Amino acid sequence: MIARRPLLAPAVRVALAGVFATLGACGTRTGLYDSIGPTSQAGVDAAHPLADCRAAPWLLFDVQDNQPNGVSTIHAMRADGTQLHAVPLPHSPAYYPSVSPDGTKLLYTTSFVPTSDGGNDTALYLFDFASQTALLVVSSFSMSYSALSPDLQTVAYSANYGLYAIGADGTNNRSLVVGSPGNGAYGHPTFASDSKTILYGTLGVVGSVESDGTNNQTLLTGVVGSFWYPNPAFSPDYSQIAVGIFCDQTSPFDLLVFQYASLAETACSSGTVLTTVSESSAENMGATDPSWGPTGLIAYGSYSDVWVIPATGGTPTNVTSKLTGDAGAFTASDPVWAPACAAVP
Repeated sequence: MIARRPLLAPAVRVALAGVFATLGACGTRTGLYDSIGPTSQAGVDAAHPLADCRAAPWLLFDVQDNQPNGVSTIHAMRADGTQLHAVPLPHSPAYYPSVSPDGTKLLYTTSFVPTSDGGNDTALYLFDFASQTALLVVSSFSMSYSALSPDLQTVAYSANYGLYAIGADGTNNRSLVVGSPGNGAYGHPTFASDSKTILYGTLGVVGSVESDGTNNQTLLTGVVGSFWYPNPAFSPDYSQIAVGIFCDQTSPFDLLVFQYASLAETACSSGTVLTTVSESSAENMGATDPSWGPTGLIAYGSYSDVWVIPATGGTPTNVTSKLTGDAGAFTASDPVWAPACAAVP
């Protein structure tokens, strides 16, 4: 059996004290989109409204301070490497960002000291970019990834090894798929265009379930039972998915693209290879938590950094190395693109 990256509990990933030093001064260009001029702070060119933010949309990701008492914060930067900054949020630590399909809201998780009776230790908030206010959606044990449906009515989230759904207003919380330490977790949910079908990653496979808990099925099979969670990401038009996966015990680790409509009948090995990510490389090891952006770039986490690659394939670009120092004091992970000209503060 191949041992792969587990779905980490928030309590393992973050410390619960300390102050994170902002790193806005690190927002230098990375070489990505060098042909695009620097964007203004508002992201809009005066002569060509919306041109800059469409060419260089926001990319959000976790930054973990690896120093004693360091905490995790959510950072944002333009696709061209400019305007790197910590997103001002009402809660700290903040991690596992997920931007709504319309670009108006941000789901994020925070953690706190659990109660003496072993109660909830994490909470999921829905942050509105325009008003900069946060609504508590749900609190639970060891929450991580989440997603808001295209119709903005339903939140899917991972907690306590299982997969859950709840109304965006915090009502009608329900269990969809039950996990356990013995049979693995269900993580990184993402909605199909119908706002009902939820894709997720679990031990070596990609599955789907309806938001009412019915029709749970396997869509893509890799190395079943491995500790790798092949988390899927939809293309902006919902016609394709990108996923990092080992297709069998002898195959390399690949970032693959599949047609969504035929996914359940498709062999893993038939996916279109965007890049092969060798685990022998300290700087680009594996491809976790992909996100398919509005300009055709796919972002993914690898080792201590966030990388991007065109959806047509090519050479991956490390977009956070100047922030992390390649496994230095900070680690970047869990990238997510914001649609077009989302008003990220």
